[in-house]
Amino acid sequence: MASVRHAQTYSAFVVRGFYQHNVMVTTALIDLYVKRGRLQYARKVFDRMQDRSVVTWSTMISGYGMHGFGKESIQLFDQMKHRMRPDHIGLFQCFQLVAMLD
Repeated sequence: MASVRHAQTYSAFVVRGFYQHNVMVTTALIDLYVKRGRLQYARKVFDRMQDRSVVTWSTMISGYGMHGFGKESIQLFDQMKHRMRPDHIGLFQCFQLVAMLD
């Protein structure tokens, strides 16, 4: 639980704008929340990001899939397609999620 408390502290810095423009820091924070099953916190950080990398999108998409939210994962992948061109990793993750839904 200590890591969740640390994540919430870092999240406060992100929200206040200290690291808002650092894609690596915010993606790492999203990843930490996802691994702990705190998808609502991960999504809040994700939604507040102005710039997102393919890794950021993939982290959030795979997080939904890992925790059984395939529909949300596919919806987010669809949003990503409209904002950037997904790479082979993103497409592979989408195929994995579709297989999990069957």
